[in-house]
Amino acid sequence: MVETDDAQMLTIAGLALFGEHWKNPLARALNIKRDTLDDWMLRDLAVPAGVWSDICKMLDERRPRLDEAATLLSAGTKSRTQKNARPG
Repeated sequence: MVETDDAQMLTIAGLALFGEHWKNPLARALNIKRDTLDDWMLRDLAVPAGVWSDICKMLDERRPRLDEAATLLSAGTKSRTQKNARPG
């Protein structure tokens, strides 16, 4: 199993939660200063254990909405493909 460091895990979670420009939104969601997040990324400060549970909670809260969106998009794409494939 490959070990993932804190900076990598923050990046993975940040991208999943907030997209390409994730650092400011993640800092706001965690109620911390952006500088603190940058220190964690640079490994100048250890990430407190409670932060990981907060991030996991955010991911868990988003999961149902993402699953619903994926289901709707998949169904919509399938019906559009079938509609466009009908012979004229």
